[in-house]
Amino acid sequence: MESSDVDRKTAFGKVLREAREATGLSQESFAHAVEMDRTTISLLERGKQSPTVETLWKLSAYLDVAPSALLGRLERSVGKPGRPSGESAGPRSPRVGTRRSAKR
Repeated sequence: MESSDVDRKTAFGKVLREAREATGLSQESFAHAVEMDRTTISLLERGKQSPTVETLWKLSAYLDVAPSALLGRLERSVGKPGRPSGESAGPRSPRVGTRRSAKR
């Protein structure tokens, strides 16, 4: 595991802990409210475990914030993800919802 992965996990844990503490809930109360184990909340907050998309949705729903808001806080903390050097974005696909004109 790269150190940047660990940094992101730790940073997400800090974001989650701050959001939980803003509600005034203990880990135990929060875990009960979101129907998870307290140890799972602890692992997430300490950066020892990454949340699944489903877990992220569940946590953010209870905290009354969009999942993107939690990830936005993470992004501000560690920076935007980048591509490894030398890699391009690859071919661009057409924008969703746009039509290509047909040649007749």
